[in-house]
Amino acid sequence: MANTIYRTALGALATGALLACALLFAGCTSSDSEASSEATAPSTTAIPTEAISDTPAAGTEQATPAAKPSEETVAENHHLQSDLAALATTSTMDVSVTCIDLANGATSSIAGMQQHPAASMIKLLIAAAFFDQAQLGLIALDDEYTIESGDIVGGTGSLQNRGAGTTITYGEAVTRMISESDNVAANILIDQLGMTTINSTAIKLGLTGTQLQRRMMDENAIAAGIDNYTSSDDTAKLLQQAYEGTLITPEASAYIMDALRQQTDTAGILGGLPAGTTFAHKTGTLGYAKHDGGVVEGDHPFVLVVLCSAQDTIDEASALGLMAEIGSAAYNDIVVEAA
Repeated sequence: MANTIYRTALGALATGALLACALLFAGCTSSDSEASSEATAPSTTAIPTEAISDTPAAGTEQATPAAKPSEETVAENHHLQSDLAALATTSTMDVSVTCIDLANGATSSIAGMQQHPAASMIKLLIAAAFFDQAQLGLIALDDEYTIESGDIVGGTGSLQNRGAGTTITYGEAVTRMISESDNVAANILIDQLGMTTINSTAIKLGLTGTQLQRRMMDENAIAAGIDNYTSSDDTAKLLQQAYEGTLITPEASAYIMDALRQQTDTAGILGGLPAGTTFAHKTGTLGYAKHDGGVVEGDHPFVLVVLCSAQDTIDEASALGLMAEIGSAAYNDIVVEAA
């Protein structure tokens, strides 16, 4: 099934995808291998051809894309860039930060193109790939899937507790994959879409540092040096497009934003934001990585992504503390000073 979806998607991408492919591999570090095939065989559950509904998620609104930054905005952005760099570059961890002022488009990036082990941040790409296939009529939110014993893995998420034989919709899988970082849901979607298709979506979206190469909780792949990768610039681009309604379709963007608002992991950037701030975000955790990134909503919205990784074991407390500091600095520079 994955090969069928791949051939359909590849035809839609045409020559633009081939050109973008060069950019993808140019952005990879020397240790990164070519995107692998699926770690396990796809489920034999058929994927109906009903397309995604045109109805946006309830309670969501689409934003107007930011205008081109003015000279005054660029000057203010230099202040923010300096503040973020002062925090990120003094850490003993590998840290990347990308911040986009959604009111004017000004962007600050500290090592933003550096690749990090993606952890669960890769699930944003999987969600985008799902909706990309949905608009082709190859899968739909209300299509059903029955969980098999081979789908059950540990880590985050509640689907593992419901067991084999449980029937869910793909819409539920997408929502749980984002809101509670459900690994079973992510693997179901990986197997149904295919890794090749998901990576083709990354190329289509212009993500030069993001690759899916293994399923969630695949310890054998990790031990063999096979991992998933992303960058803070790529993650920020996905979040900006979702907020502005341009990630695949306005309906897909609204659905993803609604799932991000339901995030159950509140440690990290949110710790540095004022109480009551709405932060629609996605987190990621591995023994050697701790990430957070999302959209700070309100009168002056902005995207903020912080990726932290280490060669061996990540100091999670230090990473969470740094994220909170960066969140506070960005909020003060963007929102408070603009008031």
